[in-house]
Parts: sequence; structure tokens; C-alpha cells
Amino acid sequence: MGLQGQEKTINIPDFFMSRYPITEAQYWQFIQETNRALPLHWINGRPLPQRLNSPIVYVNWYDALAYCRWLSRRLGNLELTKEQRAWWDSTDRLILLPTEAEWEKACRGNSGNAYAWGNEYVSGRVNTNEEKLGETIAVGLFPNGSNHYGVMDLGGNTREWTTTRYWDDNKKRFSMPYDADDGREDLSRNDNVTRVLKGGAYNLDHFCSMCNYRTKNFPVDRHPYIGFRVVVHGKTK
Repeated sequence: MGLQGQEKTINIPDFFMSRYPITEAQYWQFIQETNRALPLHWINGRPLPQRLNSPIVYVNWYDALAYCRWLSRRLGNLELTKEQRAWWDSTDRLILLPTEAEWEKACRGNSGNAYAWGNEYVSGRVNTNEEKLGETIAVGLFPNGSNHYGVMDLGGNTREWTTTRYWDDNKKRFSMPYDADDGREDLSRNDNVTRVLKGGAYNLDHFCSMCNYRTKNFPVDRHPYIGFRVVVHGKTK
């Protein structure tokens, strides 16, 4: 992982990633069961019917982390089928945002691709500014932009929160190569420490869709082009 020409191979534990970003319908269930702040674009406390399958936006880093914790508890209390229970028991049963390394691994795949689908930008693969759609759309509508794992929308529609700090408490940027043990994965609350965002968005040019592209936002920020997806880790043997 890393910037072009500075890539380093790192090893990370096994994980499962959601195929799509969390949708407005999924987030609405969370809102109904908690007292979390409503996304700014909802009307009368609920998403518009035509946007239920669009990725949730106007959520900050704390909102996304709260959703993960809620979903971990929710799944732990559900009546699961035998197959679902076997899968859940094979994990650490804790749902989180992906780390920057996990997100980039999912995007690059085993081949180290520049984009989720390959090494060259191809129009029609992802919802970026080049498509002139001007807004987020339902997840999964660009199937040719998936990677070989079958994960969709990694390069467009919305940028996505990760757990990873962009800089430390003294606003010194964490250096590459990525090291999960150097403090960048500290989940402690600090409104002044930015978190890494990955992926492109409907209002950004395609270079932001590259797997190694990274930017940042403060964890209290909410924007119409930032959402999230989730991961769960395999159980440590």
C-alpha cells in the first residue's frame, strides 16, 4: 500500500468487508433504535423513499462508529440460521470501520491494482464527476467497477470513513509505511485529530478513485459526499 512509487507490502489479519456502503435504509433502522442525530438531508425524521438504497451521507466519524457498535450488539442478539451463526462464531463478533490498510487491501485485491477493477481508469465503472450524475445513487449500480472479491463502489459514489488517524495529537502526520501499532489506530475521542478518508465520490474526478488515494476530515464533520462501510475480523486462533 502507499503512494505511487512508494508502495510497500504489509501483512494484515483476515477480515470480512461489507459488499456495499451502509445505505440510508440500514441507517434508518439504527436511528429508530437510538437517539443519534438525524442526517441533515432527511425530511420529517426519515429518508426519502427513493433514496433508501443510496449510501448514507451526512454522517460524521462518531456516527459511523456508533452504528458499528449498535450493529455488533444487534447481530449478537438476533436469531440467526445455523449457517449465519457458524459464520458469526468464526469472527471476533465486533463490527468496525475498516482501517486504511484494510480498505486499500480490499480495493487493490491480490494484484495490487491501481483501481478496484484494474490499473487504468475506465469510464462507466464508478460514480465520479466524469459521469455527470451530480449526486449519490443507489449502491451497486456500477457492477463493472467491482473488484475480484465482489466488493462494490470502492472508487465512487461517496468517500468513506476509516478508523485510521491522519495525524497524531500534535498534528504530526503519520508516516508511511502503515504501522497499526504506532498510534494511528487509536479510537479515543479527539475532535481535533483528523481521520483518513478513502475512495472517490460523485463530485470528485476519477484520480480520487485510485486505491492509494487518501485524504482526511475532522471526525465531527458531516458532508453530502462522505459515508462508510463496515468490516468484521476473523477470530484470532
